Amino acid sequence: CDRESMAMWNLYSNTDSVAVKVDFKKTKEELTKSFSKFIFDNGNRLSIIGDEVTYLRLNPFDESLPKQHLKYSSFKKDISFQYEKEYRFLIVTIGNLDKVEPSYTVPIEIEKLELTIITHPNTKPLTRLTYPIEVTKRL
Repeated sequence: CDRESMAMWNLYSNTDSVAVKVDFKKTKEELTKSFSKFIFDNGNRLSIIGDEVTYLRLNPFDESLPKQHLKYSSFKKDISFQYEKEYRFLIVTIGNLDKVEPSYTVPIEIEKLELTIITHPNTKPLTRLTYPIEVTKRL
C-alpha cells in the first residue's frame, strides 16, 4: 500500500513524529549478517528468531479458535492490531548462560540499510524539510 495509515499515525505518534521505512529484502540481508556475527561472538549460546506476528481473536478470547501451533507466544497478538503487519525478533538463550542479560544490543551497520524517513502527514511544511536530516544524524 502506498498510502500512509492515519490510524497508525494517530495511535502511535504526534504531528512532530517520523516513521522509518526500510527495504525488507535489504534489511533482512543486513540483519542476517549482524545476527550471525552476534551469535558467533557469543559462543553460539543463543539464537535469534524472526517471524511475522499472527493475529488472533484474543480479547475477549475466542474459545472456538482451533489450537495454535506457535512455538513462541511472542509471535501472536490480538486481531484488532492486524493493521500493524508487525514482524518481531526474539533472542533465545541456549542452556545456562553465565550471565542472563535483561536485554541485548546487536550491532547493525545502519548505513548499509536503505532507509526512507516519512514525516507525519500533518507535520508543518518547514519541519518536513529539516526532520529527515535531524533523524539521519541521530541514526
